[in-house]
Amino acid sequence: MSIVIPPPKASGGGASFASIPLQPIDPSTWSEVDPSSLLTSVSYAGGSTSFTMAAGAGTGDYCLGVTGTHLWPRLYTALQADNGDGTFTQVTSDDRFLVVVKLSGSSNAPFACELVCAIAADPTSNVDNTMQGYGAVARQPVSGSLAGGGWSIDAVTVQANASYDATFAVLQFNPLRGVAVSSWNVNAAGGFLNQQNRNINQTYSSGINLQLMVGIATQSSAITIGAGDVVTLDFEYQVLRLA
Repeated sequence: MSIVIPPPKASGGGASFASIPLQPIDPSTWSEVDPSSLLTSVSYAGGSTSFTMAAGAGTGDYCLGVTGTHLWPRLYTALQADNGDGTFTQVTSDDRFLVVVKLSGSSNAPFACELVCAIAADPTSNVDNTMQGYGAVARQPVSGSLAGGGWSIDAVTVQANASYDATFAVLQFNPLRGVAVSSWNVNAAGGFLNQQNRNINQTYSSGINLQLMVGIATQSSAITIGAGDVVTLDFEYQVLRLA
């Protein structure tokens, strides 16, 4: 007679983590911050977000990391973790959590731009140390290779490749501290192209309700935005709040 020993049971219960879907981001109804009135409209269809722009002369303030001032347009909403039962929990600076981001659907754009999906303490602030944000970036030039990577308030780290298709990123947070952005780029078959890492070690105050933010910026202070220029990207994300 053979004896069958059952496998050990996992402690606790809850949702399965074997396959966690990324959630599409539709920012078209989010709160908007547009200090220089560069954004004419934001629309969402079929998983893609389109930004229609007003005319804008070149300045470093329209970039993600050239000056300490951020006058590029952005949209934001509360960063919430899905409890798996139809309810959500606001994520704060006192939590330990990961945010996974995917940026895809890039194409060459009417002006050289960077689109960002980030976590921010105060998306309404135009100042580095008050905004306190970092995330993932997709870079769309007018021509040439597309690129992707990470962003932390004052600097962008991206790599370009002729086979670029999407950027994945993991944003790491500990209580009162933003720790790091790890990002990697893939081709259309999901094959690895390159990797970027940014160690932030950014300190947050206690009790801040963190925000999910998307935005569009220029690549340099010399870039001019044309009236009616349209830039499109697919944003996806997932929040893993750890006990």
